[in-house]
Amino acid sequence: LGLAQVHGFATQSRGTVRIRSEVGKGTSIELYLPRSHDVPSRELHLVDLNMVRPTRSSHGRILLVEDDEEVAALVSEMLAQLGYEVTHAASGAAALGALADGRTVDLVFSDIMMPGGMNGVELAREIRRRRSDIPVLLTSGYSEAAVHDAELAGIQILPKPYHIEELAAALSAVTSELGRAIDTKRSNRC
Repeated sequence: LGLAQVHGFATQSRGTVRIRSEVGKGTSIELYLPRSHDVPSRELHLVDLNMVRPTRSSHGRILLVEDDEEVAALVSEMLAQLGYEVTHAASGAAALGALADGRTVDLVFSDIMMPGGMNGVELAREIRRRRSDIPVLLTSGYSEAAVHDAELAGIQILPKPYHIEELAAALSAVTSELGRAIDTKRSNRC
């Protein structure tokens, strides 16, 4: 999975990865990225540590589904900076359990690739079946088959790596899309 993410990052950056492995000598991984001669106007980080944290949630509650604890901690911090309360689940099964126990969830944000038998696309389909009122946003570093499945199912994907501004825009787009779908269903009933 890690190598797939490295390959995805390199490809998205218009670069490449070279991997050489020799029995008894080990493995070397070379990451080639295009050089930029531009000087950044300001340094961007995934988490802006100087940003004032909200005193209480103003945007809602997100169920974050991520099996990597370090990634979950980083994304939770980003979501908190955006004004969300975060509940973390380490697998698809744990996420479904959190939804089944009556926990209030306004949106599910899940990685596509997860261990344990259920990937993010399958989780999103199950959430739609059980709770069609909860929007789902998926993220992936690299997995063409899963990304293709998500697109066929009409599930929005935020490609990794992403900045906090991109995360905020994707969350807004997903909640707006669900709101339009609910309004359409209501008007069709009348």
